Amino acid sequence: MELKIKEMKDNIFHTLVDLLPLTNLGLNVPVHNASDDRNHSEWVVKDVDETTVYYEDINHLMTSIAENLCMIGMQENKAWLTAKTIIGAILFRKPVVVKGEFSFELSQAIGWAVAGNDHLTVFPDIRNFTNKTLINSFSCYTRPDCVKSLHLCQIENSPAELYLQSFLDHWRVSIDESLPELILISIKEESELTDSFIQKLSFSPVISANEMITTPDIRLLRKTHRLVFGSIPARLLVEGKILKEKSSEFNNFVEIVQEVMSFTKQKEAFKKWFRLLEDERFEEEAVSVWVVKVLLQPYVAREQAKKILEEFDSENILI
Repeated sequence: MELKIKEMKDNIFHTLVDLLPLTNLGLNVPVHNASDDRNHSEWVVKDVDETTVYYEDINHLMTSIAENLCMIGMQENKAWLTAKTIIGAILFRKPVVVKGEFSFELSQAIGWAVAGNDHLTVFPDIRNFTNKTLINSFSCYTRPDCVKSLHLCQIENSPAELYLQSFLDHWRVSIDESLPELILISIKEESELTDSFIQKLSFSPVISANEMITTPDIRLLRKTHRLVFGSIPARLLVEGKILKEKSSEFNNFVEIVQEVMSFTKQKEAFKKWFRLLEDERFEEEAVSVWVVKVLLQPYVAREQAKKILEEFDSENILI
């Protein structure tokens, strides 16, 4: 990382150009010859021969995500809450961070269920990663009208943490159909840099794989064809057709959270999450506990999160 920072400082102009999410911005920028000082060699993996299940509705998609997650050892309730969270990430244009020892396996199981052969797995080069090389990899997608998925693996081992934020800012507001609808970011080893990266994501879901699954044998599951590879038209994912009209838990959630911290700015965004996540299959307040752990806890002080979870008696709620 020290070498990368030195390289960026020594060549500050091209560093700034690389940080731009797109080059087509009307700027007269000299061509930067990558062969001079870079060897863009990120590893891009895309399955092409798996049998694809074509979903006709959102329930079928959520069921397949949950099935894949149960196959790698996740409890059913957690699998369903994770599946609904993935749908929310697509609807609300939020990246999903998966961290922990089994973050790679968890992310792959989700990506395959969502996008099948249009799930792209990118291992950023340990030194040479830029937004341009990332965007170039999207030419691998073959079904522009269907939901596409991207998994950026183990970003702590590359400069991706430095570049990704500008790409994500662009992705959140872009209507470019060549971009993926779902972005999964896996982090195996946490550090100050990864914590700083997460803090900039503005209440995006952060899922801890270590709390969800143990020793998944994903290779055996693939060899025996027990994981679902799916595909769904992007036009079927519309907020108005998926979210419930009202939430039964949200007002109580806000009341408890506001006793501990200010929550005014986030209220409307979190209300949508509740309208999506609530389900008869979950215990009362289970959604509140999930929201605190996945959407709130990574972004607030540890003591604040602990106090809120104690108010919900989270240890006695099954999720």
